[in-house]
Amino acid sequence: MPILKSITLPNHAVGEFHVARRLEVDFVKSIAMLSVLSYPNETAYLAGTGPIYTTPVLVPATACAAPLLASAEAWLTGAADSIFAGGVITADQAQGLEAMKLRQWDQIKVARDAALAGGMAFDGSVFDSDPVSISRITGAAMLAMMAVSAATPYKVTWVLADNTTRELDAAETMALGAAAGAHVQAVIDQGQALRGELEAATTIGQVAAVAWPIRVLQEL
Repeated sequence: MPILKSITLPNHAVGEFHVARRLEVDFVKSIAMLSVLSYPNETAYLAGTGPIYTTPVLVPATACAAPLLASAEAWLTGAADSIFAGGVITADQAQGLEAMKLRQWDQIKVARDAALAGGMAFDGSVFDSDPVSISRITGAAMLAMMAVSAATPYKVTWVLADNTTRELDAAETMALGAAAGAHVQAVIDQGQALRGELEAATTIGQVAAVAWPIRVLQEL
């Protein structure tokens, strides 16, 4: 999304409308390079006039959470050492409504997948929730049910998200399996609800307001 802020650029031109266009992440060095295109104003941008300056900005890789571009834009306007600090993020009027919806849905899907795999709280512990972990939890829950049906003891030592361990009995393992299913379904339901909001939106401003909520681990 564009950023509104009047800035005297290194080439001495004054830009008021700035658009982040490309983000390259170096995971080895834990930094990212963001290219920000600056225009005299929104009118010049909408008219298709080329940018008056391109600013390369080093962004900490830790600031590049999902969705990548949106998080980088938030860092640009919030970081004290950014020349764009204090700027206002606004809707990109150059994008048609349908194109804007597609971009927003792509960002929501990235955030949805991150939420699915970002861990789940259960009974005072945080468990991994990536696809492999969910599959393991489901398998363990099935084994626990089989043990209960056969009236045989069942215990499993589980490695938690922080790499500590916890011993679970059959009842706890089955409850964990149910919690894992609830976690997956809740995230999917959230994504579908946002998709419905996007489809119902009739303005770019309404589309821009549809975003994945800030995630807080809740115990299931």
